[in-house]
Amino acid sequence: MYIRLLTAILLSALLTATASSQSKDSSKDTSEPKGPEKIEGKNLHEWLKTATTDPDSFVREQALMTISNFSHSEVRKVCGKMLVSRAGGNEHDNGVRIVLINFIGDLGVEDADTTEAVRILASSASSGPPVLRLYALQALGKFKSKAYSRISDLNVILTDPSYVIRQTLAKTLGQIGSSETTGPNTKALQLLGNLAKDPCAVVRLSALQSLCSIGPPWAANAKPGVQAEVNEKEAQETIDLLKSRIGKKAATASEADKQIELWCRLVIVRFNPKVELDDQLNGIAAHLSDPEPSVKVQALAILGFLGENAAPKLRDVVKLLDGGGLAETAAANRSRQGIRIAALRTLGAIGGKAIDPILKIIDNPKEYTEIRIAALDALAMLGEKGEAGREILKTIITNDANLKGEGVDLLIHALIALRSMGKKAEGSIPELTDLMGRLDKARDKRLASPEHQAMLNSPELKLLMDKLSPEEQQKLKEKLKENPEDEFKKGVEEAIRYIKESTPGHPGGEHKKP
Repeated sequence: MYIRLLTAILLSALLTATASSQSKDSSKDTSEPKGPEKIEGKNLHEWLKTATTDPDSFVREQALMTISNFSHSEVRKVCGKMLVSRAGGNEHDNGVRIVLINFIGDLGVEDADTTEAVRILASSASSGPPVLRLYALQALGKFKSKAYSRISDLNVILTDPSYVIRQTLAKTLGQIGSSETTGPNTKALQLLGNLAKDPCAVVRLSALQSLCSIGPPWAANAKPGVQAEVNEKEAQETIDLLKSRIGKKAATASEADKQIELWCRLVIVRFNPKVELDDQLNGIAAHLSDPEPSVKVQALAILGFLGENAAPKLRDVVKLLDGGGLAETAAANRSRQGIRIAALRTLGAIGGKAIDPILKIIDNPKEYTEIRIAALDALAMLGEKGEAGREILKTIITNDANLKGEGVDLLIHALIALRSMGKKAEGSIPELTDLMGRLDKARDKRLASPEHQAMLNSPELKLLMDKLSPEEQQKLKEKLKENPEDEFKKGVEEAIRYIKESTPGHPGGEHKKP
């Protein structure tokens, strides 16, 4: 157990980190830590002077990198305006300008400097030296909706000879192409529509992913967080464009890549689910029988994106769970198991209607461990809707065989699935409490075992100790005193606390926003 159970530390780390981020009573100070007043004897103002006036480009570049080690809020306040100006052309070395552009994108600027920053980045992306375009686009994307007004400036990049630039444009439009109050930018949708016809497949894929991300245009402005009415006429323009690519029959389709065709169908549903869902679901599900495994996996992923809307194709997905007979080769078996794992993820996304086939996999001890783990993860995706799986999880949690070997992985994922049920898992607290006692016994048994004592007294360990410094020896001794069972217990304790604090509809409790 003591070898395999080391992996249980992951459980404690996962459960503790998640719960800590959601703690009701969290008083964590989210303010930025104070940076150094001086670095190598020079304060921020002095380093800024070096970064903007030294005649040596290398020295200016190194000064910029040093500046990033000061408090970022102070850097934005003191250096922002000057660095934005230099990125706009006052810095004549394009290598240093790249550093400046990355710097602005990563650290941001003060609100007062944002308009000028996004103007300069958009200008560099559209009409600056080719070497700057990629970095300017990437930095512009980090400003998100603050760069919304510069979308029209990017039209010229549609014909850039570099597919990497066009692909980055597609990704950037997905980041900056929508506002909380005005919704998707019409020009962004038009540009992405053009990129969805790009001769390069990766550009088309990125464009479709961005279209899916920002969604259909709005009929009118709306308050942040309020569901806006769709501008059906403009949305239909994008739908018609994508329908023309996939065609009603393969012979009439201009999109040759099946995986990109699947993304076209997803975007069509995204832009008008009421009208398009059934037809596109049929088109997506048809690819579940494709001879190419990667196409099947992509079709499953697309159905997963549709979530509960994909429920009509539940049976088609369940068919892919069949392990069948022995595969002809190890590679074929890996491919088959990969498809089964993808199918389980899709079932988890579909929701409560998919629970029966998920539980059937979990409850089969002859099944591959990795497949049972994928089923446990699918059950966890159901949250409170997975309550019917609690009895099967009990059999995993109470089985001492799962305190060693591959069973430890099953136990970890069973605990995560149980925890996801929140208030619905309250009835399992006695088993979790008992598990902690069993972990204590397993620890005591391991520490008293001849194998453990032999390891502590082994010549190999003594030889290793002799090679280490006194400090390293002390660290190793402390490491040897650690008990993975105790770390596992912390995760179980955290799961119990999480369940107890849960309320109906709110696993873990109704948490305050950080």
